[in-house]
Amino acid sequence: MDMFNSLFEHFVREGKKLSIDIKKAIKEKNPKKWQEDARELKRMRDNMRITDFTAELETIMSSSSEQEIEEAINKIDTIISYISSEGV
Repeated sequence: MDMFNSLFEHFVREGKKLSIDIKKAIKEKNPKKWQEDARELKRMRDNMRITDFTAELETIMSSSSEQEIEEAINKIDTIISYISSEGV
């Protein structure tokens, strides 16, 4: 169980960092970067077998609308904060 907790804490920490990076890429109008970061977050999420925020990741990886992407990453932030406080 300690191994899982360690991996989960890493996921939360890195997920929050990637969220910040995605928001920065949006401000810099760098779709390649926000898509790359979203793919990394998806890989991490899949490795943890977390099924939340699939639609939001798809939006970030495929949309060109900065507003849609910002809404998606804000929802992901909320979900990560919730699951980190709940401990899955």
